[in-house]
Amino acid sequence: MPGWTVTVDRDRCLGSGICVLYAPDTFTHDDEAKAVVHDHGDPLDAVHTAVEGCPTQALRLTTHAPATNGHTADGSATARPATEEEGR
Repeated sequence: MPGWTVTVDRDRCLGSGICVLYAPDTFTHDDEAKAVVHDHGDPLDAVHTAVEGCPTQALRLTTHAPATNGHTADGSATARPATEEEGR
C-alpha cells in the first residue's frame, strides 16, 4: 500500500482528463466522464502533477508520513521489522 491517498470531488470534476493524462495508472473516467481513482499504479510525483494540473481543483492528495512511534500521522500503524531482542 502506498504512503498516500488521492480522492476526487465529483461535484467539482469537469472531466478535463488532465489527471488521466498525467497519471493514467491511477485515474480513469467513468460513464459520466468524471474522474475516478482505479489504482495506485503511478509514482507519487506523477499523481502530484495530476492533482496540481486539475483545472477545478477536484483532486486531493494526502501523504501519510510515518511518525517516529510506528504510526502514521492519521494514527494508523505502520509495519516495521522486529528487533533481534523482540524476536526472542
